[in-house]
Amino acid sequence: METFLYSYSIFFAGFIVVAVVVKLVMKVMGNYEITPLNVQREEALAIPFLAITIIGAYGYFEQVLIVNQMFWQVYSILLIALTVAAFWFPKLQWLKKEVSLRAYVVITVVSIMINLPMYYIVLMYAFCGHPEVIHF
Repeated sequence: METFLYSYSIFFAGFIVVAVVVKLVMKVMGNYEITPLNVQREEALAIPFLAITIIGAYGYFEQVLIVNQMFWQVYSILLIALTVAAFWFPKLQWLKKEVSLRAYVVITVVSIMINLPMYYIVLMYAFCGHPEVIHF
């Protein structure tokens, strides 16, 4: 299972980097302007949040504590709360208007399933002890 989670986290990090690069290129080329401004802001605010998640995955696999365990516990609870709240955020509301109900459900279920292993990694990292501490 650890091999799967490790491979998954590398894929997840790569996917996030590619998504950010694609959005930046679309923005520079003027193709991103068809996306509503609220959705653009939501996606921009999600980038640092996803970066923190990837840092948590690194700490989990390297078995080092980055920042402190209380931070990761609060962060993991916030991660779950934001995932539930995302159904009312601009991106999913916009998507609901743009696609059929069936497509909306499929997209939401697939995106949640893609993120579930990362949630597991962050939760395990937050609520397990770690031998070494890295301070920034």
